[in-house]
Amino acid sequence: MISRRLRAAALIGALVCVRADAAYLDDVQDVGFDQHLSATLPLAARFTDERGKSAPLAQFIDGRPAILLLGYYECPNLCSTVRQSLSRSLVATDLEAGKQFGVIAVSI
Repeated sequence: MISRRLRAAALIGALVCVRADAAYLDDVQDVGFDQHLSATLPLAARFTDERGKSAPLAQFIDGRPAILLLGYYECPNLCSTVRQSLSRSLVATDLEAGKQFGVIAVSI
């Protein structure tokens, strides 16, 4: 039989998980974004690549249209959802990333 202490610990653990999940939902319910379709970015703005080399945005874009994907390197919440949604959307097009357009992931 399961001891009374073990049952109490399991109940407390379940309540903590439910509360943590509710806190997460509170954090993300007001998340939103403002689209600036067809807006241009300053191509002279400098970014640092994965090797630590700084270069202007124009070098990463290489003259093609580009999708700039913003996120955090170790994002705990929405970043993976955004990346997966972008991936599914790109697969649904007839365009080929790297040939007709670029995808640039920017992280901090």
